[in-house]
Amino acid sequence: MAPIPASRAEPRSEASPFRLFQAINGFQLTEAISSAIELDIFTAVAAGHNTAKALAAERRVAERGVRILCDFLVVNGFLRKSGDQYSLSEDSAVFLDSRSPAYMGSCVKFLLTDEIRQSFHDLTNAVRRGGCLQTYAHAPDSQVWVEFARSMAPMMMMASQGLAEIVVGKESRPLKVLDIAAGHGMFGIAVLQANPKAEVTAVDWSNVLAVAR
Repeated sequence: MAPIPASRAEPRSEASPFRLFQAINGFQLTEAISSAIELDIFTAVAAGHNTAKALAAERRVAERGVRILCDFLVVNGFLRKSGDQYSLSEDSAVFLDSRSPAYMGSCVKFLLTDEIRQSFHDLTNAVRRGGCLQTYAHAPDSQVWVEFARSMAPMMMMASQGLAEIVVGKESRPLKVLDIAAGHGMFGIAVLQANPKAEVTAVDWSNVLAVAR
């Protein structure tokens, strides 16, 4: 039987597979950003090495490889391109140029660790069980949290300053602050900067506290 054509009165379907393929291919952008940060591509572009040939020479990689990587980042809004020259988008200039005071590229060292990725590779079984079997992050003196403290500190810069304003307010008198799971120590440091008379006690694993110090 031949299909019955939709009448003019019926609205045309807006269904699209775009989100499905965006989700399926999402790992490609993750890997591209990770590689670009590892090769420090954004800093090189900001420094004037803004063609594939110049980037290849500066970063000692294949010209074809860096061109394909950068073109992919252009498509996804992390770089701009005019002719054969690349430039940083506004977000990349602020957060991905390693010379920027707001640089956040270091966060991939924690957020994209093999342990975290592996947990997502086993997500189906985690859903079946109601949780993953990995317990590495709960082990005493786990190196996971040392990496967290080192690499995630830049992300907490603005947040720590905002929290310090809430904690300290207009107080100039001595305060005692307990910073539990201090990690990188940014929150306690921000409190001390806002009120030098404060006394902050940081609590964490001993190897993590070394980073905070």
